[in-house]
Amino acid sequence: MTSLHKIFCLGAGLILLLVTGCYELPTEPVSEDADVAQPGFSGKVSGTVKTEISGPGVATYLRSQNTIDGVRSGYYLIANGRGAKDPLVTFRIPAGTKSGTYKLVAADPIELGENYEVQIESNVDGKLTSFGFNTEGTLTLESFPPDGTKLSGAKIKGSFRLVTEDVHGKSLSGKGTFEFLG
Repeated sequence: MTSLHKIFCLGAGLILLLVTGCYELPTEPVSEDADVAQPGFSGKVSGTVKTEISGPGVATYLRSQNTIDGVRSGYYLIANGRGAKDPLVTFRIPAGTKSGTYKLVAADPIELGENYEVQIESNVDGKLTSFGFNTEGTLTLESFPPDGTKLSGAKIKGSFRLVTEDVHGKSLSGKGTFEFLG
């Protein structure tokens, strides 16, 4: 990686941290029915951060631009623990996605929601650290809403395997599953 590329990636990472860190994850769950099971996430990460991922999550479709924090519309956001757990694993999935296996890439603040993106944020040595550089891996969607944006009544089920780095090259690998029942 060239020095110019590292500088660009650091700048893009800082912008992404500001964008993702300055807003609360959307609270629109897959289902508005409190009695619907929301199994959420299960998995683990290892490397710089070693921990289990478990518990509920959030799945939403971002429909409209929020000009305050620059969140682009027209993509799905799937994350664990609504930001309350460490680490926070966030997937951005383009609109129009169907079931299948997709290559994961690092989140790019300029192209948010246009690719199958993943970002993992964790507290490392007392500092919020973003892992999302030099990302390799796959996102497999076994079940996904057939009509695109309607999550009510839909089932979202998938799995992931990935390896990614922070801006300093410290690696993190992860694998797991998620399931949401609408």
